[in-house]
Amino acid sequence: MLAHAPAKCHNVVYKPDSRSREIVFFVFFLSLATCRPANTAAGDNAKEHNLMCRLTQMAGRQLAIPELDTSANTIASNLNELNASTSGLDWLSLFKVEDETKRSPEFPKNGPAAQNKADWEARWPAWYAPAAAAHDRLKKAPKPNPYPLIKDDGQKQALHSITEQLAAVADELNTKALLLQKQIQTTNAAEAAAAIKAAVFGQATSADDPAAAKFLGAATNRATACAGAAIGKSILGDFYCLCTGSTNGATECGSGYAGTNGGGKITFGKTELTDLMNTCIKPDEREITASEIAATIAEFSSALSRTNDANGKKVTLGKTTAHTCGGGLNEICVSYGEHFAKQSKKGIEEIPWVRHLRAAEKKLQAMERAATQHAALTAQLLALKRQMDVAYAAALQIRLQTNQKAAESPKAAQHESHTTHKKQQDAKLLDAAMMKTKRNAKTNQ
Repeated sequence: MLAHAPAKCHNVVYKPDSRSREIVFFVFFLSLATCRPANTAAGDNAKEHNLMCRLTQMAGRQLAIPELDTSANTIASNLNELNASTSGLDWLSLFKVEDETKRSPEFPKNGPAAQNKADWEARWPAWYAPAAAAHDRLKKAPKPNPYPLIKDDGQKQALHSITEQLAAVADELNTKALLLQKQIQTTNAAEAAAAIKAAVFGQATSADDPAAAKFLGAATNRATACAGAAIGKSILGDFYCLCTGSTNGATECGSGYAGTNGGGKITFGKTELTDLMNTCIKPDEREITASEIAATIAEFSSALSRTNDANGKKVTLGKTTAHTCGGGLNEICVSYGEHFAKQSKKGIEEIPWVRHLRAAEKKLQAMERAATQHAALTAQLLALKRQMDVAYAAALQIRLQTNQKAAESPKAAQHESHTTHKKQQDAKLLDAAMMKTKRNAKTNQ
């Protein structure tokens, strides 16, 4: 393989005719371009610029929020409705749902239910909605109707003993599923988005609020903003330091952005931010995942130039020869030495915006774990629905044993053990209330 010969400047031979003179001058200027210095600063920070572009663009991208099967709530509602519809008519009559125009979920002020206020009032809202739905289904069945009316009283009672257990277990599972759903879609999502915004903009609220003092650790001038502990307040701040020199016109990040007022008071607002971001390629349209954040932080760590010294302070991002990053010739870079010199020895994990990204990463990981748990709960609820469907079909065909119960699960058994006494007490209270109502009615006749 032949090595490329170094470029040489050739002498140009003058020829008197005009055509030759044009060619001579073209070749002359071309030879000057060929012989320009090789250490030009234009685009020297291109690789680092691309990385900071992608980090800054994270603020405008969507998070990878897991998709959830939200049928769990519907299954629990259906089981509670079936539990109500297989109950006795005396029980349904307590809720006064016959007249739709007069329905109210408020606890009754009089009647049999009111006599049990101390025991029933707290549970009334959870009972009312299924009772109303059960009444509506019995009055006007949907088409198709997956749960036709059970006409045999014995089968209806046997089915009720099953639906009561299944509904209790479904309520517990559904409560857990709803909490996980809120954690994923609201709490963790909001916290992850806030952490990414803080990483990119520092104390600024958005790209519309790029005041220098909010995204830079110090805003007097570049010398103070891009040195020592001031570095690392935000990704945008470090991006500014990577692309702005101590004099106007720095093009280390490409010719599309020329740093302004680096040697004096910092002038950086929405216009300058737009100019800087316009040097970036189109943002990634994929949703941000925890693994992407981790990979990008690892890429940032690999992009740092580390020079061993007694204080461990020579850690820079961008082109440098002296590791001062003062904004002068060959020193338009970012120095993270102050963070690496801390006794904690956590390296990049000491940089504030890295800590914010780590927080977002953890929230996204928590969302993934919660989604797995939510899927497991939904699978259990679907299993309860299948069990309910089998029992209902058997009752329709008068094949259900009158002493049959739902398949025993630890939760069902535990619930039955804890509530048997309560059921008996509720039944006695209901009977007593109904008897008292009848006696009062006879007395008033």
